[in-house]
Amino acid sequence: MSFGACFYTLLLGTMSALLAAMDTRGHELKEKQGIINNFCEQAHIDSSLKERMKSAIEYKVKNDFFSDFETGTFLEGTSESLRYKV
Repeated sequence: MSFGACFYTLLLGTMSALLAAMDTRGHELKEKQGIINNFCEQAHIDSSLKERMKSAIEYKVKNDFFSDFETGTFLEGTSESLRYKV
C-alpha cells in the first residue's frame, strides 16, 4: 500500500512540474509575440514579414528544452571544467 502512495506522489509531482513548464513557455511565447507586434507596428513592417518573425519565435520557444535562463541556472551547480565542455 505504501508503494502505491509513493508512486502516486511521484506521478502527481511529475505532472505538476510538466504543467508548470508548459505554462511558462506559453507565457513566454505570448510575451515575445506581443513585442514583435509592437515593433512591427512602429516600424511599419508588412504582415508577411511579421508572421515569419512570429513563426521563428514560436519555433524557438517550442523546440528549446531549456531557455537561456534555465540553462545558466542548470549549469550553475557544476564545475567550471564541465561548464566549459557543455
